[in-house]
Amino acid sequence: MEIKVIGKRTGISKKSGKEYLQVGYLAPAVNGVGEFGDSLFLDPSEYKYEEIAIGKKYNAEFNRQGFLQSFKPL
Repeated sequence: MEIKVIGKRTGISKKSGKEYLQVGYLAPAVNGVGEFGDSLFLDPSEYKYEEIAIGKKYNAEFNRQGFLQSFKPL
């Protein structure tokens, strides 16, 4: 699915104590009109905060259970 990154943040989870990377994005609305905003979590060991660009489009692939499989710039 083609998405447009509109925000990002990083931090340490209070629950697990592990670092996280969260990305906010807009994607085409499913069964609707316009775009829908959502967020996803990326593994900070695989994706660098500095390399994710606000306003840039990415291809996000999800499996049947809704888990992220790949996240690549377009």
